Amino acid sequence: MGLFKSKPNYSEIGRNGTTDQFSQAIAKKKTDPGYYYDADTRDLVDGAILAFREGRTANVQTALANAEALKSYHYRQPVPAILLKLSEGRDDKQAAISLALETFSADEKQKLVNDALNDAIVNGIGGEPFFALLLESGAQANAEINGHAGNILVSATHYKSPISVIKLLHEKGASFDDALDTMHSRGYQTADIDRLKHYQERMVGKPATAGEASCPPSMDQAMQKVLETMMHMQDQITELTEKLDRLTAPVPAANENQPEKGKTAPKPPAKKYPGV
Repeated sequence: MGLFKSKPNYSEIGRNGTTDQFSQAIAKKKTDPGYYYDADTRDLVDGAILAFREGRTANVQTALANAEALKSYHYRQPVPAILLKLSEGRDDKQAAISLALETFSADEKQKLVNDALNDAIVNGIGGEPFFALLLESGAQANAEINGHAGNILVSATHYKSPISVIKLLHEKGASFDDALDTMHSRGYQTADIDRLKHYQERMVGKPATAGEASCPPSMDQAMQKVLETMMHMQDQITELTEKLDRLTAPVPAANENQPEKGKTAPKPPAKKYPGV
């Protein structure tokens, strides 16, 4: 027997293998990680995506059902990565996603698209058009993620998504109040909470106080840009302050017996002995 086992063609298994063969390839990854390389995950999934485009959906559906086992360097977040690839180049992108999820129960489908939206925002997968597609495909903007309501809006705020993404989530039902409650309960930094409050005031508005004149639209837009710039500067100042604190941390006092740099230590006084 040779020193090396013959390696399966994972791309071929993904594209033309049966569901059982595809499942066995995933199981191989779990039981023999030293033999199953990261590139094999990519080949296996890419082969399944090719099969999907050719009208064979089973292996993609198996991949989505086993997303945790498929996590790898190339597929840190398998579900949004796979759904994005399935929608690329399709005229009816929503139909492609619906077809990929048709074998899942209503609850499973809901969790898949909710988690996919949150993971896509956190990891910047697909950008705003893909986020909108997931919402059109049934993702809930205010869904509970890991037991936290409003968590998708929290993720978008914390990872500094464009304000257009915040607006999209809000228009689709994301609650600023739920997101703020989640931020407070999970101990988010003040900068994140202030940023979310700023978005809330900008989109929901706040009651005008007595005697407060409203700004013209053009003035309001200019002020909002100034506020956003100031918030960004505040984040940078916080980061610089933390770095400066580390650099200026007190240095342990030098040993008093050690000579200063460039100077010779004084000789100790000569010992005196009693005469013999």
